[in-house]
Amino acid sequence: MFPWRVELSRIAADGRGGLWVTALGPAGQPFAVHRTAAGRWSRTPISTLLSSLELIPGTASLWGVGSATKRTGADAVIWADGTT
Repeated sequence: MFPWRVELSRIAADGRGGLWVTALGPAGQPFAVHRTAAGRWSRTPISTLLSSLELIPGTASLWGVGSATKRTGADAVIWADGTT
């Protein structure tokens, strides 16, 4: 069972038997949520909801991409976890 009330968005394996999920909290705040292979949950606030989330094959590294809206446009956002 998922321990927080969120709207799930993207999901990817973590390379260690667990998974990462991007989610929006009840107030619309974006999170990166991790579930370990042992079933332990954690979440980390992130600056923007990611539009893509992928495990780098053969590693335990994860990359995500999205955009951050600004008053005069948007900036690209790259999120990384782990090392290759």
